[in-house]
Amino acid sequence: GIGSLTKLENLRLHDNDFSGTLPDSIKSLTNLKSVELWRTNLAGPIVQYAASWPNLEVLSIAENFNINGTISSEIGTLSKLRELILQRTHISGTVPSEVGLLSNLETFSVGLYAIFGDSVTVSGTLPTEIGNCQKLRKIVIEASNMTGPIPPSIGRLTSTLKILSLSDSNFTGSIPDSLQSLTDIHEIYLANNAFSGTLPEWLGSFEEMRHLQVYWNQFTGSVPTGLCRASLKFYYDCVLECDCCGPCGPLV
Repeated sequence: GIGSLTKLENLRLHDNDFSGTLPDSIKSLTNLKSVELWRTNLAGPIVQYAASWPNLEVLSIAENFNINGTISSEIGTLSKLRELILQRTHISGTVPSEVGLLSNLETFSVGLYAIFGDSVTVSGTLPTEIGNCQKLRKIVIEASNMTGPIPPSIGRLTSTLKILSLSDSNFTGSIPDSLQSLTDIHEIYLANNAFSGTLPEWLGSFEEMRHLQVYWNQFTGSVPTGLCRASLKFYYDCVLECDCCGPCGPLV
């Protein structure tokens, strides 16, 4: 069986109609560097197996609605992990603080992404330790049950973070001032949450930003004039005051 392939480094079964669960013997493949199972019909708690793969660099199992389980604290032992892509699955539970031990992590994505009305997804708060992942380029937590504020520690990802997407969840609070250090950010998606307060003036100073979505929240006040530029696709609630913006409302 597959468990006998002990020298296997890359397991790529994506874009297939494979179904059923992977055998427990897959845990014996300790040389695995890449597990790419996205867009299949596979089922089971595949993330739990990952702790058995100490050399793992890529775990991509997105778009598998039969995959379940949780992200255990053992994920923090995967010191070589660069990509943890789990969105559009039924992985639930909280994001453990041990994610902050993944010093090589570049992409972290989780949540149901575009499936609404389905409550089986990640919950809890985003741990402060996420700011320890100094190579993070992309944080995507969409269509989740996650709550609480944006951790100010994300502001420590000054030279790496390009995409911050927290849409369609239950996040609250204001945009922390620490995020003004993200001078190379390209895209920020905060739509459909319970964020409040005003849009800070410094939000308009991100010269590299091309997409900003803040609609369907509880923001008040006026839009910073720096957000009124042709190079920025900006979507905001109509209750916000803006003399220089385009039409308000969500993306249609």
